[in-house]
Amino acid sequence: MKSVDALKKLPITGMNMVKVGDRYMLMSENGRFAVLGAFRLVDVWNGKEIKTIADTEDLNSIDLVKIGIKDEDLAMLAYGSGKTIVTIFIDPYCKHCHKMIEQMGTMKDQYTFRLVMAPVLGKDSVMASRKLVCEKDKEKALKALLDQKFDGIIEGANCNLGPLQKTLLMAKFFGITGVPFTILPSTKTFAGETSDLKGLLENDAKNSR
Repeated sequence: MKSVDALKKLPITGMNMVKVGDRYMLMSENGRFAVLGAFRLVDVWNGKEIKTIADTEDLNSIDLVKIGIKDEDLAMLAYGSGKTIVTIFIDPYCKHCHKMIEQMGTMKDQYTFRLVMAPVLGKDSVMASRKLVCEKDKEKALKALLDQKFDGIIEGANCNLGPLQKTLLMAKFFGITGVPFTILPSTKTFAGETSDLKGLLENDAKNSR
């Protein structure tokens, strides 16, 4: 991919892998485009060739480590001190996000929740995210997020907003269209709110053994 000579965006919103007898094809969602013959479909992020329908079951996974994304690349606050990492994209004013955050209090010794700022709810969310990213006292920033009280945090003049900008690009890159969006310890993803975060994490661990 480092020596691409030409690129043209096609009017395709999605692709499906289709099995017909013992043959496979790729077809656009509207049926207009099809990839036929001896093609190779590769999950570049995970370095895996997709040969069968069964191989597609793990495609809803995002391995940030394998992709090369580090903590400093993310506009995030850490909640908890456990060894198991859970990454959740949130908006500071998202009610559904905070319902999940409320469940984390009893699990913070077992997990470290990386709360990644992905402001999607408008200007106020962007401003709150900037303040949280700029606050050097991360405990103070975390408390402000948990309490949803951002007036006591002031965005510094020399604040590095690079991580927030990178996070927004990452969210778009990963196809995250709404929050909360969770990357589970197994690297599988879960979109939307859950009223049983503990159960979700326990099932993820059980199915990953």
